[in-house]
Amino acid sequence: MRKTLLLLCVLLLISGMSVYGGGSKEAADEPLSMEELSALPGDAVDVIGMRLEWAVEGEEMLFSLYAPTTGWASIGIDPQQKMKGAQFVIGYVDEQGVPFIRDDYGTSAFGHKSDESLGGTNDLRIISGKEENGMLKLVFALPLESSDDKDVPLTLNAAHTIIFAYGADARDDFTSKHVKVGKAVVRF
Repeated sequence: MRKTLLLLCVLLLISGMSVYGGGSKEAADEPLSMEELSALPGDAVDVIGMRLEWAVEGEEMLFSLYAPTTGWASIGIDPQQKMKGAQFVIGYVDEQGVPFIRDDYGTSAFGHKSDESLGGTNDLRIISGKEENGMLKLVFALPLESSDDKDVPLTLNAAHTIIFAYGADARDDFTSKHVKVGKAVVRF
């Protein structure tokens, strides 16, 4: 029953957004608050003005990531030293309303590259993305367990360090420097 309700919530969430592959940006009648944007019935954490929500669905973890930017936003899961060793998810929504979200790996304390460029695989599933009233929202899924050595296991009921960052407005790319960073420890 809980899985059915979660699936229904996710489907309702997706129906009102641009979906990867070519949706359009919808104009908002009035600004949405973070509470109104919130949709996943799992847990959440707020850091540096960003919000990360998550819920388990089958063999995947569904995420909604919000950031106060019209540029890019990212999370890094379980870094070893600063950015090094973290599984990164970084994304943005382009001017046509299409989300671009990438599965990256922390290659050094201050750098990351796509899993695929490092011989790994892209195990991220893009669900949707939207920019509205200066707020970026990315919805995606990661497998709880991946065979890619560039991914980290999303162990349930275990502590995970998450690093957060976002870029300047209108910086729709995977490489520009962040304007804010933060960190939290969460239990999935």
